Amino acid sequence: IYGGLVGGIFAVWLYTQVLVRLEWKGLRAKRIHPPLNLLRWFDIAAPGVLLAQAIGRFGNFVNQELYGPPTTLPWGFKINPNYPYQPPPPGIDIATTRFHPTFFYESAWCLTMFLVLLYVARRFAPKLKDGDVFLGYFIAYPLGRLWVEAFRPDAWKMGALATAQWISIISVVLATAALIIRHRPGTPRAAVTVGESLPPQPPQEMTAETPEPSPSDTQPTGT
Repeated sequence: IYGGLVGGIFAVWLYTQVLVRLEWKGLRAKRIHPPLNLLRWFDIAAPGVLLAQAIGRFGNFVNQELYGPPTTLPWGFKINPNYPYQPPPPGIDIATTRFHPTFFYESAWCLTMFLVLLYVARRFAPKLKDGDVFLGYFIAYPLGRLWVEAFRPDAWKMGALATAQWISIISVVLATAALIIRHRPGTPRAAVTVGESLPPQPPQEMTAETPEPSPSDTQPTGT
């Protein structure tokens, strides 16, 4: 997920800051358009990314992979050996064992955070700055990933924690610090915030000023 986020951030930057500024004529391009508001585009995409992740995690269910440890809970995931699946640790009988559906946990978390982020973006729009919803994503999603990874016995580890948990902790700390700094008393607020639009501008007439004649222009010339 985190690798895909890096690629997505680069793609949005490339479009809003480079490609949208160009007008192509054949194989030649001219830079004639101003860049788009990068932070606002990040804000627009952030809730949708959470929804996409909620849907995408069902792929783990179809592939019978990335499940958690054995459980006796009624919603435990049961492996169907008639289809491809990720083998459990040795000594576990898949015919009688259910596993924590960690993909469902993360999917439910992402769907909930999608609704929360949409609510915050609309309810507190006058107080938000461009980029705040984007930073909110990097708090909301990593918090869920932090506890979901605790159910993953196959997670890559760095010391006592999974690699994804370390990334989640760093993400939450940096995003929280950025929000605090951006909203310190006295910090200027962006002219246009999330959920607002630019006010209509009256059409401007293009006029050409006629220069005043110089004294030499007004004097008759001899013939």
